[in-house]
Amino acid sequence: MDIIGNGYSNFLPGNGLYLDADGSTSNAGKLSSKSIFVFGAGDLVNLLFKLAGDQRNNGNNSVIVSLGSLFNESFILPPTQDFTTFPDSFTVASDTSAKLAFEGVGEDNIGLLIDDVTLTKSVPEPASLIVIFGLGAFGVTSLGKRKQEKVAVKA
Repeated sequence: MDIIGNGYSNFLPGNGLYLDADGSTSNAGKLSSKSIFVFGAGDLVNLLFKLAGDQRNNGNNSVIVSLGSLFNESFILPPTQDFTTFPDSFTVASDTSAKLAFEGVGEDNIGLLIDDVTLTKSVPEPASLIVIFGLGAFGVTSLGKRKQEKVAVKA
């Protein structure tokens, strides 16, 4: 991958520095986070990033974005596509850890452009869970009372 922008191969001025997923070695690159992110069951994960076409009319290029087993998706954009934000949110089913990775696909020196990557997680508050469970228990109790009342009316 190459760092471009701000005067050097600046295909989309005003965006600062950004990455070319195919680099200049004719070997597509893979950028992986140094950190391993730890997620617990029930965590809400928000992943935001911007992708743009290669801006050099090289045809459609693609990049694979992954977060371990939690997220894995391929994005294909036309060459003239401006930076577009791709948001995704999901709830983690079970405890896991993962690295975030962007992998360019191709071997032609020209790839999708990547910018402004943000990964956040929200942990459910125990108080919120108590309220949710409390409302669930209330609903079950109310349902049970309604059934009892209906039985009493029929008898």
